[in-house]
Amino acid sequence: MERLNDVGPQIRRLRHEHGWTQDLLAAKLQLHSWDISREGVAKVEGGYHLVSDRQLLCLSRVFKLPIEAFFPMEMLK
Repeated sequence: MERLNDVGPQIRRLRHEHGWTQDLLAAKLQLHSWDISREGVAKVEGGYHLVSDRQLLCLSRVFKLPIEAFFPMEMLK
């Protein structure tokens, strides 16, 4: 199956770096108006969910990082 996003692996890496579970990330995203479950986070991280611009903005706010931080380095060159 084709990946639906390029940001999933970076989200997984950042979540691990913060020591957060998928449940905790889902709760933090819910506080920023993204109705997502642990299963939804798993789908995003696995590339099985298309991430919208609004959802990317939520991720940026939760991780306190610029949007570019969620894309693979080779895409930013």
